[in-house]
Amino acid sequence: MSQTGLSGNFMILSVLYKGGLLMASQHMTVGELSSFLMYTFWVGISIAGLSSFYSELMKGFGAGARLWELLDRKPEFPLNEGQILSPDQLKGQLDFCNVSFAYPTRREAPIFQNLNLLIPAGTIMAVVGPSGSGKSSLVSLLLRLYDPDTGKSE
Repeated sequence: MSQTGLSGNFMILSVLYKGGLLMASQHMTVGELSSFLMYTFWVGISIAGLSSFYSELMKGFGAGARLWELLDRKPEFPLNEGQILSPDQLKGQLDFCNVSFAYPTRREAPIFQNLNLLIPAGTIMAVVGPSGSGKSSLVSLLLRLYDPDTGKSE
């Protein structure tokens, strides 16, 4: 049992003991003791609720601070917001020339070493292979979610 629960039970027992003594000396009735206990429960529950409200409020402030930090962050690559590209600008070839890449958290495990890949404009290509062969990593490089460690991608 937690310290809070133990102290709450001790307080209730103390109130019942003192209320019993007051009832025995006819300074208090059973109804008054019951009313006092009900009010004590309501106050205790309210105080416990304030405690959890405060902790939830602090969690919200922490999450809000992180959210504002993310919103204020400047992108590493310019987004060219509002710029409209014409369709002929979007037609071109993809060229990976001697690209080497490893994820920043696992530099000791390279994904690609000296990868050369040319995809001519207007063609359709599929990348197939077993799990862990680098398909998703190739797409991440194409989307510029990551930059290659060496080589060039155009």
